[in-house]
Amino acid sequence: MTFKNLTFGLIFLLVSFKAEFKYQDQALLNDISRDYLEAVIKRKKHIRNQIVTDINGKHWTSNLTYTNLNRIKNFDIEKDSDIVDFNRLFNKENFQVLKKEKQYKTWSKIFPDLKFHKKKESNFIVSLPILNEEKNYAIFYVGDDFSGNLVVYKKEGDEWKYFAIGSIWIS
Repeated sequence: MTFKNLTFGLIFLLVSFKAEFKYQDQALLNDISRDYLEAVIKRKKHIRNQIVTDINGKHWTSNLTYTNLNRIKNFDIEKDSDIVDFNRLFNKENFQVLKKEKQYKTWSKIFPDLKFHKKKESNFIVSLPILNEEKNYAIFYVGDDFSGNLVVYKKEGDEWKYFAIGSIWIS
């Protein structure tokens, strides 16, 4: 085997590994998003098809400040592990990844089988989630004409479940 073939093989393996890792992350994000969106649709809410990225001209992650992350509360505390410091759980590196990645603009491109609505028909908006480093918590923005919230899901076994919410603005 020549040096050129060995180098090409190594580069191919590295690129393949990176692509597979990214795909697994995207699949995980899709699972979380689907779980949340299906739960909202079951409650007869009309979700706007557009995936929210900007709020008042800034990326939605600019709302993930120390103060706003402190507003997130879990109201179903049964054990000590249910008390979470979200400022330690999520960091700026988690948020930067979402800003840099090329994203879908509409939910129907990701989930063509779910029903979404046009802007005129719905003001309920949802962002893509962001995972923490351990990939056992996800946070995303949810809003309408009356409020904006940060919602946290937690992985329990093979399922993603609602964990906490924090209101970051109310009109």
